[in-house]
Amino acid sequence: MKKVLMAIGFAVAVAMGAAAAEYFADAINGNDANDGLTEATAKLSLKEAIALADTGDIVTLLPGDYSNGARRTDAPAAT
Repeated sequence: MKKVLMAIGFAVAVAMGAAAAEYFADAINGNDANDGLTEATAKLSLKEAIALADTGDIVTLLPGDYSNGARRTDAPAAT
């Protein structure tokens, strides 16, 4: 009976949806051949990181200048 309840609990958890995945883009040290799953294996381009993501996933931009002119920095831009 305990195994049945554990199996049901697992099935319910899976049916409720898996946790959101997180992908990384790094315009300085990334490589589009990477899997994008960690900061160390980040994609180079934002486009490639977004292509991996499904609805509800997160794409984290590491500091750098991206090809569309977007810029991610840790400090406010100077005025």
